[in-house]
Amino acid sequence: YMDVKPKSPNGETVMLFHGKNFGGYYWTNVIEALSNAGYRVVVPDQVGFAKSSKPIINYSFHLLATFNKQLLDSLGIKRAMVIGHSMGGMLATRFALMYPDNTRKLILENPIGLEDYRAFVPYSSPEQAYRAELKTTPESVKRYYQTSYFVQWKPEYDELVRIAAGVTGSADFPRYAKVAALTGQMIYEQPVVHEFGNLKVP
Repeated sequence: YMDVKPKSPNGETVMLFHGKNFGGYYWTNVIEALSNAGYRVVVPDQVGFAKSSKPIINYSFHLLATFNKQLLDSLGIKRAMVIGHSMGGMLATRFALMYPDNTRKLILENPIGLEDYRAFVPYSSPEQAYRAELKTTPESVKRYYQTSYFVQWKPEYDELVRIAAGVTGSADFPRYAKVAALTGQMIYEQPVVHEFGNLKVP
């Protein structure tokens, strides 16, 4: 995780939850803007993603939320504004549901999870998802990014592809693909949309 302390603190902390296809690294501009505005910024790589360990476990938003609460506790932070992007929006929602007293505000930035995917996406077993993940290439990552994240592609976005696709050339890629399949199951099987009415935070 990154813990970025501002030069002129305003007394507030923001925690940033990344999406499924990224890690904390892609928050660079957001971290800089928030830090310049006086916020302490905590940016975890969720377990199973980016530089964090990738255990073969039953991934759940409850478990990841618990890890993030433990991280805040270890840093002595009692309350934080939580910003979640994409999958991070589902995690941020679960965090706010579990830990309302520790969530100053919940901010969802282009989140997924505003619907229950089980209603219209056919079920895929973890093994099927794993086999699909094993077919990932730098070219397929770039195609996905071009069609899913950006209206107009710019050369500087190639760096995001380089980071995300770099693991495909690693000996650890099969493990990474397995974890990617398991976290995909987490998104599919653990909707949060039905619980938005239970949120007690701004």
